[in-house]
Amino acid sequence: MGEGKFEVAQIREILREVGRFGGIMRLLFVAEKTSPEGTETIAMTSEFEWQKQHDQESQADVERARRTLHSQILQALLEDGWEPIGTDAIGRVMALRRKLPEAQVTDPEAFSLELTRPWRN
Repeated sequence: MGEGKFEVAQIREILREVGRFGGIMRLLFVAEKTSPEGTETIAMTSEFEWQKQHDQESQADVERARRTLHSQILQALLEDGWEPIGTDAIGRVMALRRKLPEAQVTDPEAFSLELTRPWRN
């Protein structure tokens, strides 16, 4: 991508046990962009929910859902111009970057003066 400034995003896998008595598990993936202003959620998958069990069949379903959800969020980020820069221990892309437009990097005044001018007077 050449020289320039980049914004950075991270995909997080969220797995949690829910329900009043436990036993129900939820899985989703969230992509967050980090900037000096803070962290912003830029993409999120739907939740996959299952009853916590110890049989092989449910574990296979969870792994299939995990791959599907990760693929969905990664594809959405790639379509928005993000490029992979890091993976987790099992090889999934979990860190991405995207080059900032030159207007954002060098000149805050490059935004439309026609829109901002009336509020300056």
